Amino acid sequence: MIKMSLKERIEKAKVELSLHSLKNQVRNLISGIDKKDILLIAIFPLIIFLVMLLPLWIRESLELNIENPSCGSI
Repeated sequence: MIKMSLKERIEKAKVELSLHSLKNQVRNLISGIDKKDILLIAIFPLIIFLVMLLPLWIRESLELNIENPSCGSI
């Protein structure tokens, strides 16, 4: 491990936190996201929303019974 003086650490932090560096970090982050990742992020809330639109008796049958997890509420 290389020991750095406080002044060197401050200079390194300034370079890492500069606007140009932050823009590059955001670009790298965004370029690493695939269409598949975006699709998964969008589908999860959509599925939750659609489950909430189901009739009450179906939603109740989907609940987990903590005392007896093997049997449903129906």
